[in-house]
Amino acid sequence: MKSKTSCFNKTIFKKNMTHFWPLWALYSCYLIVSLPVGLWFNMRYYLQDDSYSQLQRQVYAISGAMRAAMNPVITFAFAAVMIMAVFSYLYSAKSANMMHALPVNRLELYVTNYLSGLIFLIVPEIITFFITVLVCLANQFTCIQYLFAALLAQAGVTFFAYSLAVFVAMFTGQAFAMPCYYV
Repeated sequence: MKSKTSCFNKTIFKKNMTHFWPLWALYSCYLIVSLPVGLWFNMRYYLQDDSYSQLQRQVYAISGAMRAAMNPVITFAFAAVMIMAVFSYLYSAKSANMMHALPVNRLELYVTNYLSGLIFLIVPEIITFFITVLVCLANQFTCIQYLFAALLAQAGVTFFAYSLAVFVAMFTGQAFAMPCYYV
């Protein structure tokens, strides 16, 4: 007989999706405006400049766009905001008691909230990567391996920032103390 023990709750995940989609949309808009749109404008600028070779123009265009998009301060800020939203039930004794009285064990609640917040941060980065690849292909940009390396680096920074924010949120349990300790 198969065990029905799970550490993920679809209902809580759907609740997080419906309640906190504006944060996901805001982070997605920031990433799309900063990387693909920034890269498009950088390529338009460098394609007009004939003092560099084709490869140098491409590398300068992509490095300028990545420098703007891969700002770790923004990633850390969105991670803190996401944690404060997803684990917001911990900041009030009444809502914490209510959530822990539900027929969901605390491990399942923690894992679901952790994964939903992490998905809210990683999925926009993956979508932005694919949009940026399309922008590069439209401009005959051939060195796409830099984009993949940037995606891996950004995902690593996001994972670290998010995990640190989860640790601080679980450690403090206070809405006003979490950002202070996180910084």
